[in-house]
Amino acid sequence: YEAAIEAKDAALDACIEAMEGYLDCNEADCAMCHEHHKMGLRRIGPSAEEMAGKPVKVLQSVIENGAEGSSMPAFHRDVGGPLSDKDVESLVKFIRSVREEK
Repeated sequence: YEAAIEAKDAALDACIEAMEGYLDCNEADCAMCHEHHKMGLRRIGPSAEEMAGKPVKVLQSVIENGAEGSSMPAFHRDVGGPLSDKDVESLVKFIRSVREEK
């Protein structure tokens, strides 16, 4: 019983950590393009809901290195962005957890 509670707590902590990482990034940069259309403005980039089904490696690569031929810049520290490996991992986990509201 205690092991089940510990596992549940660990899962909850991981979820909260992923959400916190997403919110920090979203407030700073992501929402400018990925939530823009939800405010009635011109679409710039896909929403988290639209990206949720993409493979982890694809999301990770685009966040880290940007998307060639688009306005999506690179966000990984290795290429001058603000995000660490852990930040990218948290953001990818969050994106993959989001589902479109029907």
